Amino acid sequence: MIQYFDCENGGIQTKLLDIYSTPNETSETIAEIILKTLKKYDLSEKCISFTADNANVNFVGINRQSSGRNVLTNLQRLLHKDIIGVGCPAHVLHNRAQHGTEVLKIDIEVLDMKLLNYFCV
Repeated sequence: MIQYFDCENGGIQTKLLDIYSTPNETSETIAEIILKTLKKYDLSEKCISFTADNANVNFVGINRQSSGRNVLTNLQRLLHKDIIGVGCPAHVLHNRAQHGTEVLKIDIEVLDMKLLNYFCV
């Protein structure tokens, strides 16, 4: 999937370029497939960022900080340039809420049921 700005067609456009079946889900394989698709549509020189969910395979995880074993690092290596890595803000918010509820002194599911019963007839 790609996003680009086109002022003649109303601004930001989103298009699905290709779908691949992969032999595995390693960061190297994913980056190579992205590069193959970018080259197929002559977009490798125009690529300025990589957006994905915040899985360790896509971006630097706590256990991969120095190894470079993620899609962003591999894509930068294959493109021979730095590109911006953009994580998903919805995933970040969800993870924060999930970890926040783990330290609460109450059972969040019980609270949820009490709220549901209070507001529903």
